[in-house]
Amino acid sequence: MKLNIFFILTVLFSSYSYAAYDICEAKVLASLKTKDNPTPYYQVGDTISAITQYWFDVETQEFTLCQKGGGCYPQFISRNGKKIETLKLNKCVVGPVISVSSSTVEYSLIPDRKNISSSALRSHYVSNRLVSLGIGIAPAENAAEYYIKRPNSQCGKLVKQVLEGNPGAFNTLEQSPKYCKWDWNSK
Repeated sequence: MKLNIFFILTVLFSSYSYAAYDICEAKVLASLKTKDNPTPYYQVGDTISAITQYWFDVETQEFTLCQKGGGCYPQFISRNGKKIETLKLNKCVVGPVISVSSSTVEYSLIPDRKNISSSALRSHYVSNRLVSLGIGIAPAENAAEYYIKRPNSQCGKLVKQVLEGNPGAFNTLEQSPKYCKWDWNSK
């Protein structure tokens, strides 16, 4: 009983920050390399998905964008004595500072509502909400798609129950049931 009350209170009163997670992208304006690999990894015109971090290095005075599960890339480089922008953020903007240390400053990334469809924003919001409750990122993203695009499906209804504070539904969704595996190739 205590667990159920705790779960309901957590759902109702947990603070929720609208994190960018993987909705942010960066357009490559100049070929770039990772800090650890001198061979160009991205070419001009490529899009890097899942940009989740934006850092400023105090010592080098460089801004860096980092990809979820990928590398970190300089936003600007110097070529022939000129400062060149290598990456331009898409679908999000740089927000307020979220942490400061002696060596780095981390900025938040905020989804740019003008450049993202309302369906994608709703899915993003639901996915982030599920993650904030303790559901893993991949299961949360799958479930959010059902909730937004197929709300009357078994998974869509399960997500609704989780968001309403049903601990049994949470436990079921946490197990990542097969009927909540979204086919990302479907329309």
